[in-house]
Amino acid sequence: MPTCVSAVLEMLVEAEQAQLLRVQATNDRIREENEQLQDQIHDLRFHLQMKREIEGRRMRWLMSRHSHRLQGRMYHS
Repeated sequence: MPTCVSAVLEMLVEAEQAQLLRVQATNDRIREENEQLQDQIHDLRFHLQMKREIEGRRMRWLMSRHSHRLQGRMYHS
């Protein structure tokens, strides 16, 4: 009888260890995917900030250009 019980216990321990390894592998994969997504988010935020800065510069340049044209027209009128 003890042999049968210990065989069952050994099987249960092995099954539990296998399950633990699967869970750890899943956690590792999720952690890696999360890090990749965090990197992508960081890159997207950086590119969005750069785009906003460029659009702001362009808008200021256009406004300045327009203002100079108006001043030139007023001066020559």
